[in-house]
Amino acid sequence: MKRVTVEELPIIADTITQSSAADGGITAVKEVKEHKADYNESPIVFTICGFYKDDGAEFNNYLVTGYDCVPDGYEEEEIFFFGLSEQEIKEAIESGIDTCHDFVITSYETVE
Repeated sequence: MKRVTVEELPIIADTITQSSAADGGITAVKEVKEHKADYNESPIVFTICGFYKDDGAEFNNYLVTGYDCVPDGYEEEEIFFFGLSEQEIKEAIESGIDTCHDFVITSYETVE
């Protein structure tokens, strides 16, 4: 199996999506290509409010981002959690305490 660099993804995705194969991997590569395009832009930052599961301590306006990189204009220490997309935040709110995180999200806003 050949390893592929992030820079090669658009070329590979274009090649695969033009093929006639009906493989589930095509969708995955297409999604990776779309996420790579998003990654080239500064990641969206959200504020979340909620509480910790263990002691119920509330928190407000903690910063999270959907990627594992520090967005432009921020310091790493300012980001509470990396890797939460808007969809994942919405799902966490719907799930309440039934998530893999040690905190519960009750609301969020997009940082402009």
